[in-house]
Amino acid sequence: MKTLYVILLFVFVVLFNEVFGENVRCSQKGGTTGECTDIIDGYMFSPKRNSCFAMKIRGCHSEGRFFDNSTDCNQCLS
Repeated sequence: MKTLYVILLFVFVVLFNEVFGENVRCSQKGGTTGECTDIIDGYMFSPKRNSCFAMKIRGCHSEGRFFDNSTDCNQCLS
């Protein structure tokens, strides 16, 4: 029975992320994490302009409303 609850919780979390994940990400601050000197090419979503624009940032991993490709960024457009 405990295993069933764990499986149901996992399914709920996955479905919740699929439905609400990107919208939450679109409203977060964009940028990078870590102190790497890598240059990351990507797209930043601007809520004020309701648009995505290409940019380069320095860091280890992108986060928030900074996306690896324009397709993912365009999901934020309303």
